[in-house]
Amino acid sequence: MHKNTTNEQQRLVALKSYQILDTAIEEDYEELTDLAAAICGTPIALISLVDKDRQWFKSHKGVDISETERSHSFCAHAILNPHELMQVEDVKADPRFRNNLFVTGDPHISFYAGMPLVDDEGFALGSLCVIDRQPRKLTETQQQALKTLSKQVVNKLLLRKKLLALETANQENMQVSLKSREVENNLRLIIEQSPAAIVVFRGMHMIIDAINPSMLTLLNQQPDIQGKPLLDAMPELKNQPAYDLLRSVFETGKTIFRYDTPVVLNRQGRLETGYFNFTFAPLLENGEVTGVIDMAVEVTDQVNARLAIEEGAHQMKEMVMNAAMGMCIIRGHDLVIEIANEPMLRIWTRTAEQVIGKRLTEVFPEVIEQPYPDMLRNVLDTGETLAIPELTADIAETDGRVNRIYIDFTYKPLRNSAGEPEAIVATVTDITETVKARKLLEKSQSRLQDANVELGAVNEEYIALNEELIMTNEHLRLAEESLMDLNKQLLEKEESLRLSIEAARMGTYNLNLKTGIIEVNSYCRELFGFPEDMIVTAQDGFGMMAAEEDRIRDAMNLAIANNTFFDEEYRIVRNTDQSVRWVRSVGRSSDSAIGGEKHFYGTMVDITERKASDQLKEDFISIVSHEMRSPLTALKGYVQILEWKLKKSADQLTAGIAAKAGRQVDRMTTLITGFLDVARAGEGKIYLNKTMFDLASVLKMAKEESLVSNHSHRITFHPVEQILVTADRDKIEQVLVNFINNAVKYSPNGSTVSVSGNRRGDLVRISVTDEGMGITLEDQTRIFERFYRVLGSSTENISGFGIGLYLCKEIIDGHDGRIGVESSHGKGSTFWFELPIEVQQEEM
Repeated sequence: MHKNTTNEQQRLVALKSYQILDTAIEEDYEELTDLAAAICGTPIALISLVDKDRQWFKSHKGVDISETERSHSFCAHAILNPHELMQVEDVKADPRFRNNLFVTGDPHISFYAGMPLVDDEGFALGSLCVIDRQPRKLTETQQQALKTLSKQVVNKLLLRKKLLALETANQENMQVSLKSREVENNLRLIIEQSPAAIVVFRGMHMIIDAINPSMLTLLNQQPDIQGKPLLDAMPELKNQPAYDLLRSVFETGKTIFRYDTPVVLNRQGRLETGYFNFTFAPLLENGEVTGVIDMAVEVTDQVNARLAIEEGAHQMKEMVMNAAMGMCIIRGHDLVIEIANEPMLRIWTRTAEQVIGKRLTEVFPEVIEQPYPDMLRNVLDTGETLAIPELTADIAETDGRVNRIYIDFTYKPLRNSAGEPEAIVATVTDITETVKARKLLEKSQSRLQDANVELGAVNEEYIALNEELIMTNEHLRLAEESLMDLNKQLLEKEESLRLSIEAARMGTYNLNLKTGIIEVNSYCRELFGFPEDMIVTAQDGFGMMAAEEDRIRDAMNLAIANNTFFDEEYRIVRNTDQSVRWVRSVGRSSDSAIGGEKHFYGTMVDITERKASDQLKEDFISIVSHEMRSPLTALKGYVQILEWKLKKSADQLTAGIAAKAGRQVDRMTTLITGFLDVARAGEGKIYLNKTMFDLASVLKMAKEESLVSNHSHRITFHPVEQILVTADRDKIEQVLVNFINNAVKYSPNGSTVSVSGNRRGDLVRISVTDEGMGITLEDQTRIFERFYRVLGSSTENISGFGIGLYLCKEIIDGHDGRIGVESSHGKGSTFWFELPIEVQQEEM
């Protein structure tokens, strides 16, 4: 309880430091709430900051109030999990909120989704939330957009805070007249070594007086631009709004904030448009404006992501609205009609205002007793396309008359970025006239047969019957023409599907599990190198897998036995040129409609280029990690010298800033070292400095360190006898400390972590046991793989790259030792490693 109280006090201090509470309305924040409401389709959107006893709204779209008591706040619950989107689909079903004042009264909240606003120090200041008056659920795209917009809000807050700090420092510099030159030099050093992108211009020609590496990187420039006029160094800025704003600040002395501002820059010899949040503040000396300070943050990725979301939604709507057949999009299990084009509205005999945004069963209550709602929900549940020809549907007219029509329809799932069905694209063709014509034909044929039976006995009716026969023949001709047109449409649809698959460069296959024969399309034959006239069997396919036949065969048999999806990536050796290709195969077994034979259907794509790209990424991490260590080491030394000199000069404020910069350099060095170790491990180049030492001394060191650094768990070290090993002492300490840190990280506060060591013949085993969440058997088989992390609700808030245990295994393997884990899910884990004992141990 004491720790939670302390964290809340620190969070409130962090919130106050932004000096944002009770400030005036700002257009930039208003635009963000407007955008959040538009993307998520909600009437209310808020930027909420959670104070000690209240929540205050920096921007409030859709409501008039500017603050509420914290006890009524939804956002106070959202910030308890700072890195998760909190979504309450129906607040009346949630015991935390069903009796809330704003649920039972105005604005009658029924749905809430809020993404915490987490600053760079990890404090949740509040949230960006959207609210609706009816239950609903955000799509994956809307959720991602809300997360992106929350980062935009945090960027604006951070930029504001940095500007306030910069203005404060500037005012302090004006007051210290005797040390102005020394302070100016210190400021220049701080600017140059700051991780934020900063540049200082002087004079009306914007001479680049000081610029730090971060700003050089952002502008893609070299250090030699210092001392030059801005337009000489970067002529592409001429006549751009950003340059005009710099001149305006110099002339008026007023600070300017801009967000998501496009700027055209020359990068790598090519003009590119980037988007930036920046602040232009006047540089004051003796009360006069002598220059401009520019602090900038690039937000190009966030802006492009937002534009992509908007463009994707627009393209989907355009596709549906311009389709020739009836199309609509129905979202969620509530079957809400999101989009419907003009042909669909004609089939429904409704206007867009009567259906858009409403449930299907609300617009057409008569379908509740029909099979369509269950069919739609089944498509969402299974993710499988449903297509049924010639089905009857009873559509109620607006005047209450029920009109029965005949339709061909297809329900196809629309998946989110995670591959989960979230909506349905329904395609409907009205074939009522075709069916009526066929039924009329059938009726006419029946009449004709009856007439032939009576023809011999009732000759006097011949003339009338002949006329009726002529009319029937005419109806038959018209019906045949309609059927021919319908058959032509079906052939065109089949041809369109085939061309789409070929255009997508996708292989398809159909394996008869009884005969072992596989039907494959032309691209699949090309991918494997099968001749056009070759009858392909399952053994032909398995035989071309590069050393992975057993694994893939087992995975496919498991998918068939459990009736689950088969999704595997593996290598094949192409038959024609013996080249090795990577492929991804997805499939599932199904019973054939003809003969009841079981088949395995699937698709296949070539992922060789993606695999090569993954390898390039790993090589890039290795190169960047290695090349960045040298400048970071130098930067650390400069920061330490600066901190020492500032302390001697009694400038404690700037010395504190330098100390913080040093800690950030240490953090970056640790991250880069971890990535470099991963790269070296992948190349088999981890260097081991082996010496003989007593392993008990390593456990003693770990015990002393844990007593100082750990205050949340009980760590017990069992006595260990003297055991000599020949190994790299630092690397073995790294493995032991990693085991202990993981045990603390993945087990509840107050629980016990036990560390022990004992001999096992010619080996010594060191074990670390916790009382944590445990590891499943499936995860145990992959826990030591590079970048592998156990996923689940209990681990999603625990940070890490998944490289620690991988490095531990590489280190122990380099010592000819063994490493492993013993665990039961929910009952804790024991991580252990074994090393050979030094031979001299026997002589002692």
